[in-house]
Amino acid sequence: MAEVAETDSRAAAAYRRRWLSLAVIVMTAVIIVIDTSVLNVSIPTLIDDLHTDIATVQWAITGYALTFATFLIVGGRLGDMFGHRRMFVIGATLFAVGSAIASTAQSIGVLIVGEAVIEGLGASLMLPATTAILSRTFTGRERVRAFAAWGTTVGAASAFGPILGGYLTTYHSWRWGFRLNVMVAALAIAGAFAFMYDRRSTGTRPRLDLVGAILVAVSAFSLIFGITATGEQEWRLSLTSAVIAVIAITLFVVFERSRERSGGDPIFAFGDFRDPTFRVGVFTTSLQLMGHGAVIFVLPILLQGVRGLSAFDSGLSVMPIGLCVVVGAQLSTRVARRVGVTGVVRIGLFVATLGVMFTAIVSSFTLAFVALLPGFVGYGLGFGLATSQLSNLVLGSVSPARAGVASGTNSTGRQIGSALGVAISATLLSTGALGDRGPLALGLATLALGAGACLAWRLPDTRTVATIDPAVDEAIEAI
Repeated sequence: MAEVAETDSRAAAAYRRRWLSLAVIVMTAVIIVIDTSVLNVSIPTLIDDLHTDIATVQWAITGYALTFATFLIVGGRLGDMFGHRRMFVIGATLFAVGSAIASTAQSIGVLIVGEAVIEGLGASLMLPATTAILSRTFTGRERVRAFAAWGTTVGAASAFGPILGGYLTTYHSWRWGFRLNVMVAALAIAGAFAFMYDRRSTGTRPRLDLVGAILVAVSAFSLIFGITATGEQEWRLSLTSAVIAVIAITLFVVFERSRERSGGDPIFAFGDFRDPTFRVGVFTTSLQLMGHGAVIFVLPILLQGVRGLSAFDSGLSVMPIGLCVVVGAQLSTRVARRVGVTGVVRIGLFVATLGVMFTAIVSSFTLAFVALLPGFVGYGLGFGLATSQLSNLVLGSVSPARAGVASGTNSTGRQIGSALGVAISATLLSTGALGDRGPLALGLATLALGAGACLAWRLPDTRTVATIDPAVDEAIEAI
């Protein structure tokens, strides 16, 4: 009884510190997401400093996303097994170590080890833990607000990444991007111990599905690797990776379904996809990020390659998107009170689609900032509305025991969608003049977002998403 009382007391204390816990999670999301974009504008400098070529540098950058996506589901499952706070701390430690190694790199090989391998592994442990902890800490309207803050961070960080990278590269050094990661990760670890509390299930701990973990890792790696190779026109390599991905995915589905039927602990429960909110939400997320990946990749290239802007100036030009993402995410809580969480997602995707469509049309004949601004504003507002609540909607449909692996599945969908958007856009840009192919690539983003907006109408109507953890409700009553 004393142990139960102590556990309830810790849960109640953690609930009172929930907003400080959210601050730690938001701070962490910044370095996880921004790391995928901050070095893009530093490629010429990296080539000179490390005496390498563009293809090798690109692998250092895309390798991070590759490792990240490969182990997301595994990271989520480990959180379900051993506690999400514990995995968060381990992941943040790995992230800091990888960043420290990358910041001192004198060769491209060391940069790849630090950035693509160690940081990627750390991020794959941290990100599922952040959304799982949010799902189990907040309730009702507060949960809507918490995910709005998380969604604001994820959306804005990807948009502001090129600005930060351009500033650091131009006025300081690209190495400072990694040094900032080390400092933020250290603060996140301290904040996790001080403010986070993760009450694990008192039942039998699930076992790690090792075969499933290997198959899902091979599937994700082959799929993302094939997408990246397509972007570089490595068609034979891409085809080989696609074949391996198909085989691995087929084996994964067969094995996991068999394990689920036999009452085992599958790393991926296909029963979760029987829930229409989870199923449709994951695919909607992938389409949304496919469009976003294309937009954020194409616009800086157009502004630098056609208008001749510097890396920093092109980042400043797309800054309205990031600002409007923040505004849209903050508006989402008010809009949700009127139209519900699902309504926010539908409206956001529709507005984002219109914004990118406008930008694609206008960019076909001018890249003047004033002419592009309405499209930037519409896209940013719409993306902020949708992304702030989509993860909330998806994860709210999953049981507490599955929160981590469900978060990993959702995050994997985000990474795959983003990689598809970037890879297909890169292929389009490489097959003709930038001024002609750029609007076509933005048209791809319009189609992806439009498909996501249509799919969102298949989501069940949800006014709010309540807490999924009974322990939180008990803690609230104890306060």
